[in-house]
Formats: sequence, structure tokens, C-alpha cells
Amino acid sequence: RPKGPYGGLLLSRDGGRSWELLSREVKFCGHGSYTQFGEVLQIAPWNPRRLYAGTYIDGVMRSEDGGRSWERLGLEGLHISSLQLHPKRAGLIVVSTDKGLFISRDDGRTWTCALKGVHARDVALDPADPNTIYVITRRRGVFKSTDGGKTWRAINTGLDKYLPNLLGQSIEADPKRPGVLYVCFHEKHYRYRHPNRLKTTDGGRSWKPIPRSIERNVHLRGWWKSKGWFCAHPHCIEVDPVEPERVYIGDWYTVWRSEDGGRNWEACNEGLETTCIMAIAVHPKVPGVVYVGCADVGFFRTTDGGRSFDIRCAVASNVRQIVVVPDASSWPFRTGLTTLYAIDDGSLLKSRDGGEYWTNLTKETNLPEGRATSVALPPGRPETVYCWVVGHGLLRSDDGGKNWRLLGSEGLPTVNAPFNIALDRRREEVLYLWNRELGIFRSTDGGRSWKRIMKGIPYLHPPKFRLGAFAVDPLDPNVLWAGSHAYGLFRSTNCGESWENILKGFNCETISFDPREPSTIYVGGPAFWYSRGAKAGIWRSTDGGRSWEALQTEGLGHKRIYVIAPDPFEEGKLWVGTGGNGLFVGKPLKGSAP
Repeated sequence: RPKGPYGGLLLSRDGGRSWELLSREVKFCGHGSYTQFGEVLQIAPWNPRRLYAGTYIDGVMRSEDGGRSWERLGLEGLHISSLQLHPKRAGLIVVSTDKGLFISRDDGRTWTCALKGVHARDVALDPADPNTIYVITRRRGVFKSTDGGKTWRAINTGLDKYLPNLLGQSIEADPKRPGVLYVCFHEKHYRYRHPNRLKTTDGGRSWKPIPRSIERNVHLRGWWKSKGWFCAHPHCIEVDPVEPERVYIGDWYTVWRSEDGGRNWEACNEGLETTCIMAIAVHPKVPGVVYVGCADVGFFRTTDGGRSFDIRCAVASNVRQIVVVPDASSWPFRTGLTTLYAIDDGSLLKSRDGGEYWTNLTKETNLPEGRATSVALPPGRPETVYCWVVGHGLLRSDDGGKNWRLLGSEGLPTVNAPFNIALDRRREEVLYLWNRELGIFRSTDGGRSWKRIMKGIPYLHPPKFRLGAFAVDPLDPNVLWAGSHAYGLFRSTNCGESWENILKGFNCETISFDPREPSTIYVGGPAFWYSRGAKAGIWRSTDGGRSWEALQTEGLGHKRIYVIAPDPFEEGKLWVGTGGNGLFVGKPLKGSAP
């Protein structure tokens, strides 16, 4: 496993059990703002050491040595979304781009635009006839050519009535049966009301929806918890080259497999971790109880230290913050007394039984309509709750969320932005708000007026500068911590009047304090395209920030670190949430000085 935050081009010779890094500097792997794109690879059927790659903006590339070195073949400046070769026609390359379909018949020396004026999303070639080409477009359905791309006709019978609500995504041909193809679409506005996976057995003369078979071989638990979520947002489709009745569809949430040509489906998710962790709350009084908020897949709870998790379906999907009320019972999970607050898809939720059932305070109280983005409770006052609502501002409740009153906004540049809340643990009248682009603001009068406190932090317009994290020191409320992307960690010892950059050269996305020993501080973050050169990883200070050490993160798989939560019951134990690689728990070893 490579050490870089985004890895590189890797080769496995044993079916994926181990990997060899071929190159990390190949540009087609994605770069700049397009790091997540440009990973279209094909192996030449006539020469396994010859590889072709489609990039996001750098055209087509070819390798003759199994991926160790590359040369350009043209089409620079085009976003290449698919590249296909034909086993019976060496030198034929068919490429779909956002500017149309391009064909080369001389192995990339020259190119012809065969289909203009469309956003060609994906391409498939007939297995028996290299002159028969199918292309799915973003907005105009599917086209077919039987003369090598000279002429085209739309083949949308059975698709027409759905096309206004669909965006073309992927097309795949059966490798053994000419005329059998599968297509999948994204649904506009994510309404999931229209067939988005279809099949033809007659070369596109007619299309039939792949049924959403729910009764058999489709799991409904977890993030597939409702019928509308079965393959709700398909991204790619593949047909097994040996067993063509076996079809795979990958969506935002998992991989689905059919063994009968698409009639019945099952989720193939064992060992597949693609969860993005956005919030972790370790119960302060009950060992082994941890609450986890995820993007897209909701709220999870473990009561056995992470050995198993259960999903609470009452929470919608995107849980960005979880707060455990600090003054709960000694054994709240057993007695059902744990109170939680959560921010989920713009709503403020409350649970009185450890997450079993939830009340939507946004809908059921006088909390104003708008997107709730942050919640905070001062220690020792469990009935006092603060909530930020976009379009309104900061609100306070003194009765556990039953009733709310709006605080002031004087000094804030806008209330139409998603602010986060931080509280002074000792002084009720001191409050903080921070926004990634707008900076940090302090109130010393209980939220009536605000002052920006950014002196010493290189406050520039994004993407050059973004705040990633902010925290008030639990030992000294005059000490503030701010994490930024690219510039690292800043500290203020005078309530934000001035700042010092004490740990440079990394993207700080999270700041946390060890509840056992609050002078131990953890910071971490991922790598971002707009902060090239900035490090990713986890750092620890055991002396209140005077010195720092890097912690080893090899076991995390990659370094998209979004959340760090120290365990209150075991020294050195961390819960770490990543962006796309799931949740980890353990005691990281020391690495080196940053």
C-alpha cells in the first residue's frame, strides 16, 4: 500500500491479496482539482503489457511496459469518461468525451470525431463486429452505429418516456452474446421514481427496465433500508466475461450482483468499506458505546467497542454532528437515559434513549425553518442548547429544545451561511462561531454581538485558505485552536486577539483533546487539491501544543482523515473516521517529528 494520500497506479499479481506500486507520478491518475477523476484504464487484449489510459484533461496515454512509463496519444483538453478496445481489431480505440465520440484506427496516431454535439458518457463495442458501436450520452439517450462511426441513429425505444428525468451514465455489452446490452442512468434531482437500469436483447431496438426485485436476494438493511434505495444511484455496470449472466452494478453505496441477467439481485458488501465518517461521539461514561455519523448512510451505534454496529433507520442519511449530553446517568445505555443531539440533513434531532428513537426538533418545535448546521451544549447545563440555522442565525433553548429564542447577529457578515458553534466551558457569555470561508467570530455578551478574530491567520479567499477545525482549550478557555487547510494549526493564548502558526504544512480538519489528559491534543486531516504539498496524517502533542509527533497511519489505508475521537477509558486509544475508508480504532504508534 503506497504512503501517499491518493496512492498511485498499482498492480496485483495474486488476485488483489498484495499490490505493487508501479508509479505515483503518472498524471492520468488525476491532479489538481480533478484528483478524483482520470482513472480510465484498459489492457490491450493482444498485449497484456500495453495499457491505455483516459485522463480528465490530458487526453489519452499509452504504456508499453505494463504501466511504468507513459506517452501521450492526443485529445488533450478533453474529459475522457470511457475508452474501449476491440479484441478483433488491434489499433482501434474508441473514446467517449464531454465533446463527443472520438475514434482512432491507427493506435492513437490520428483521431476522428465520429459523433459531435453530444456529451458521450460511455461506449460499448459489439463483441463480434468492431464496426458496431454503442454510446450512451448524458442527455439524449443511446446511439448506435453499424459502419464504424460514419453514421448514427438513436435507439431509445422503451427509453423515450424516461429520458427527460435521466442522465446517461454507463453502457455495457455482453461479451459473448451480440445485441445484449445493459445501461444505467442517474436520476435527476435524486427522486428515484423512474427506471434507471435497462436491458436490451435485440441490439437496442427495444429496452426493458431491469426489475427492482425486492422479494428475493436483495438486502434491505443498512444503507439499503428502503425499496427506493436499491441501486438508487448507479455509477457503473459490468458483465462477467466468463459468465455473462452474472452482472454487477456499482452505486454510491455498495455493489449489486445478479446471477440471472438482471432479474434478481443481491448486495455484495462483505469487506467493502466506502463509508465517509463525519462524526464520532464516544460515550463519556459507558465503555464500548460509540455513536457514528456518516455521509449518505446515516447513524450507527456500537455497544461492544466496535465489534458490531446497528443502524438507526429513524435518522435520514447525512449525520454531520453528534453530541452526547454530558450529565447523563452512570449507566445510561442500560437504563435508556442517554440523551443525544444530532445534525442530520439540515435538521436538529434529539434522542432520549441512546439513539433508539428520535424527535425532529426542526419540525416539532418553534425552531425556524432552515438548514441546521451545528448544535452545542455547555457542560453542566443539559437543558441549555444552542443551534445555528442558516438564514436565521444562532438560537438558544433553555428547556432542552422545546422552545427557542433568536440571539443577535451584529458583527456577522451574514446569517445565510453554515456556521459552527463552540462554547467557553467556564464563561456562559462567551460564544464562538466559525465558518470555513468567513473565519472565526467571538461574542462576549451571550450572542448579542460578534467580532471577527483572525489576526495572524492568513485569511484569504478560498480555495487558498479554508478553516478546517476550531476548538476552545478545555484547560484554559483563553487558549483557542484553529486548523486550516494548507497552513496547518494555529494557537491563540488571548481569546483570539492574535494567533501563532505552531504546526505548519498540513491540512488540519480535526482537533480533539484526550478526556483522560486534556493537555494531550490530536490534530489531523486529509490532502486537498488546492493545498498541494501539504501533509496528511495525525499528529499528537502531550504537552499542550509545545511539541508534536507524527503518528503512524499505515493501517488506515489512506489518509483522508476527517474525525479523531480519543477514547476516555483507554490511554492512547483513538477512534478515527476517514472519508471513504470507514471507521478505525486502535493505538497508533509514534512516527516522526513533523
